[in-house]
Amino acid sequence: MMFVCGFLALCLAEPEVDTSAIRKAFDQIKKAGTPVRVLSTTGPGQPAYFKRSFELTSYDIEVSETGNKVIPYLAVVQFRARIKTSKEFSSKEEAEEAPFKMSEDSFIEWRAIFRNLKGSWAMENLLYRSSSFQIWCDLKTTLDARHFVHDWFNALDGY
Repeated sequence: MMFVCGFLALCLAEPEVDTSAIRKAFDQIKKAGTPVRVLSTTGPGQPAYFKRSFELTSYDIEVSETGNKVIPYLAVVQFRARIKTSKEFSSKEEAEEAPFKMSEDSFIEWRAIFRNLKGSWAMENLLYRSSSFQIWCDLKTTLDARHFVHDWFNALDGY
């Protein structure tokens, strides 16, 4: 009976896969944040400038077996980033010096899907959901999503 219980526990347990590389990358971003970016808005009249950055607030990693010999494991990382912005200004210099407005409502949630190939993790896909949309969308559909990923990878390059 003890053998059967032990066997069932092994079968039902989550796979023991090393996700330390993924965890290290997310811990670095959570600690250091992403670069501050000054953006301009276009519209009728003169452009307005504002400052924006992302703050990683939380993440969770779930690993699952695929049953595939080539790519045996997938890791889904669900994480949340707060969007920090400043007020709009008429000059880029004013925007660079402006403090961030703190808003609890402005966030983006992400699901990054990594595949494990020969023991190394590589990003497969990235989906997001912003505070204004309740659906998960592909990365390419918003400027915020592209900027976050660009800033995220640039921040990791510095480590």
